[in-house]
Amino acid sequence: MKWTYRAGNYLLLLIIGGILTFCANPSSPTGGERDKTGPQVVKTIPVVEQLNFTGKKITVIFDEFIRPVTYGKEIFVSPLLKTPPKVLVAAKKLTLQFQEDLLPNTTYVITLAGVKDQNESNEMEVPFPLAFSTGPVIDSMEIKGRIEGPVFRQGMKDMTLLLFDADSIENDDIFRRRPAYISRTDEAGYFSLPYLRRTDFRIYAIEDADNSNTYSSPLETLALADSSLVQFTDSGNSVSVSMLAFSPDDQVPLVRAYEWLSDSVIRMEFSEGLMVDSLQLSISDTTGLDSMEVTTWTYWERKLLVLSHRKRESGLQLALVGMQDSLGNVADSLMEVLPRRIKKPSEPPLEKKPKLILADQTYQWISPRTLTRQDTNLIHLQDTTPDVFLPYVVIDTGFQMTIKPVINMNPGLAYTLNLEGELFRETDTVFSFLLDVFDPDTYGRFSGKIVLNGYEGPLVVTFAQDQTTFVSKKTDFDYRYMPAGNYLLTIVLDADSNGIHTPGSLAPYRLPERIYQHPTKFEVRAKWEFTEQVIEVDLVALTAPPIDTTAVDTIAVEPRRGKK
Repeated sequence: MKWTYRAGNYLLLLIIGGILTFCANPSSPTGGERDKTGPQVVKTIPVVEQLNFTGKKITVIFDEFIRPVTYGKEIFVSPLLKTPPKVLVAAKKLTLQFQEDLLPNTTYVITLAGVKDQNESNEMEVPFPLAFSTGPVIDSMEIKGRIEGPVFRQGMKDMTLLLFDADSIENDDIFRRRPAYISRTDEAGYFSLPYLRRTDFRIYAIEDADNSNTYSSPLETLALADSSLVQFTDSGNSVSVSMLAFSPDDQVPLVRAYEWLSDSVIRMEFSEGLMVDSLQLSISDTTGLDSMEVTTWTYWERKLLVLSHRKRESGLQLALVGMQDSLGNVADSLMEVLPRRIKKPSEPPLEKKPKLILADQTYQWISPRTLTRQDTNLIHLQDTTPDVFLPYVVIDTGFQMTIKPVINMNPGLAYTLNLEGELFRETDTVFSFLLDVFDPDTYGRFSGKIVLNGYEGPLVVTFAQDQTTFVSKKTDFDYRYMPAGNYLLTIVLDADSNGIHTPGSLAPYRLPERIYQHPTKFEVRAKWEFTEQVIEVDLVALTAPPIDTTAVDTIAVEPRRGKK
């Protein structure tokens, strides 16, 4: 068929094409501001605080579409169910289908927390508790409070509260035990356990990494109150509880690895830092005979160098007695050391490079071989002048070597510590190390006192900046050579006087020591003296954290309850 275009037809086609183009052209929709609020509950079936509930299904309707949720993460049911319910989300509706019969005459609480909307992922602003009873009355007791970390005012979010009937727990043994009630802290660390029976409970909290709703790992973060026992008074229906979170540490130190550095030197690495004041070492043959105490050894940074009287080829038993970490976890160990191959020395052949010790302007390093005063003819302190050795005195020998220059070193010159290779069984070799030179013009002085209000016990005061840390057990301080920088003040309320922060424990039951961090940093400038500083710290308010007394938001319901 042959088409013939006429002017009228062409004009008609242009008009139709223009109309279609206009209709197909996309445009941005108009509307209000971006949604910044989380979903809110508008209706529940059953209604909040319904009595004599006999159903098997719970329905919650929100004011907007919501994202899928997980039981044990955004949804909790108390008392805890033996079988998790089925959870279904469709548009604005969330449905829980119980897989077991509910207990008679029992108040159940379904807590929704962290539910997000579909479009913007906004979370619910406050947890929503849906309470109902399978009997004629509904329980009305409540436990509320806040969980903090050891640092004052540091709220712990997403901690899971575990509430047990008091008579179901002995000696605070909660490992893998199912709680009666559960809940979770909000962003600021606050929690609420409403609709409880009037009975005695024991309360704990965990950072439930495996979502098991039980304390299933001794490595999980714990939170404890002054006492785990919670009792209601006859005059009130609410109890406030303050809890402190911590990472438990009841593991004894372990030897992670060892290796021979020479025919008579062994290096060991440990799982954690050691307190070596009580450490005793002895070496015997593989049958336990020919035992001899080890007198030459050096410990640093989780490592231990040991000089053995038995050579590498023979094999031996190494006994470590009184091996303890900084928290007092003690272990004795008897390990068999096999005659392994010696690794080629690293470059440079030192376990720890020479470091300037500010307190007395000495230089200290750790060698893989024991050094004696006779070896000092192989150790040279030099500046840029060739073939000129500068004088020094030897303070310590052995694995840890310490020397003190006799001359006043010029900060404008470069100084090196040169170790001849014969010290490490290397010939025709010299190992050189560039030294930091003490320059008083690069330091400032920082002195004064800390005035504590509300605490009079032992403490540990730390001023820290990058890799520089100053530690004291006194409130008065005077640091004459302090590198320039901004320093953070931290105070540990050292109740057990062990000189470090001690975490809490379930057995024995113990709260963690509190830590105070000053809100601002202290500036130290080079060649400046910041003296007579007075730092006031009010620990009275900090040791009594406020409890959020805001009532839990619920939707309106008809007054159809009984109370017990």
